[in-house]
Amino acid sequence: MIHICLSCDINYIQHMAVTMSSILYNEDDNRKLFFHVIHNGGLTEDIIKKINKLTSLKPFQLNTYCVDADFYKRLENVPVKGRFTETVLYRIMAPSILHDVSKIIYLDSDIVVTQNISGLWDMPMRNHSLAAIDNFPFPDHMSDVGIPREGPYFNSGVLVMDLELMRREETEGKAIDFVKKSGHLCRAPDQDVLNAVFYNAYLRLPPKYNARHLFFMPSFYLNKKLYHAVRQYYGDDDFNEAINSPIIIHYAGPSKPWHYENKNRLKSEYWKYLRMTPWSEYQFDMSWGKFVEKWTPESFKYYAWNLIMPGVLKKAIKKYALTNKN
Repeated sequence: MIHICLSCDINYIQHMAVTMSSILYNEDDNRKLFFHVIHNGGLTEDIIKKINKLTSLKPFQLNTYCVDADFYKRLENVPVKGRFTETVLYRIMAPSILHDVSKIIYLDSDIVVTQNISGLWDMPMRNHSLAAIDNFPFPDHMSDVGIPREGPYFNSGVLVMDLELMRREETEGKAIDFVKKSGHLCRAPDQDVLNAVFYNAYLRLPPKYNARHLFFMPSFYLNKKLYHAVRQYYGDDDFNEAINSPIIIHYAGPSKPWHYENKNRLKSEYWKYLRMTPWSEYQFDMSWGKFVEKWTPESFKYYAWNLIMPGVLKKAIKKYALTNKN
């Protein structure tokens, strides 16, 4: 049995269904699937019935978990704003929410799976409680939360979690302690917390299991600085496999494949699996305003500061800010 954990709010139910349909369509007939969905009250009985119609692709089991207000009190020091919602924090508490499950693959709900996921599930964990795919680091951002500037730093959108080992290692308690002390400094809420707790203590997976949106954007290859910054973290074979034969496509970032203006060359994969769901009649979100809204001042400053601004200018700005902080 392969256990897969997803989380969503009312706005992401359709997109979560796309993730599920892509898994069901591509998984081997002899492998059984069990989905665990953590939500904040948006999964009504009617929506659960719609989700269960995906059994037409392949039979599966489904459990849902509705979190209560007490959940947020433990993590309320983590800023959740802009394009992030509270649902991103659910994975941090997975060991206690899914208290009778020993292992999961956690997936964000802006993902499609293009091949069977059993290879990821069957991969030996080598005594690690967490497996993830490296993200290129953001040095200033990371140093704010106590992570060395040189990394490593992983993306939290695809995780293999040994929940039983996590419970023994009390990683959830460590995460809560970190949140109390430094949660207010996090810019990528759950990702920063998990990287702080599992710094240099996670199993690195090849990027084909989390091929992120940048890999499929024309602008990525035109921006030489960004391209080389990303490429140095992956070997040639791993990177070429990720862009030519990705197993998991992760549409991370503010622009999504359901936005009309999205330029991702593999956005058609999203629409392919959407047509297999009860939400198959959905059309493009034509509202450019919503896309612009996603690019909040915080989002723009985050990318501009970490990827565009020269180091000398960063130092000058920091020096000025410290000199004039009063």
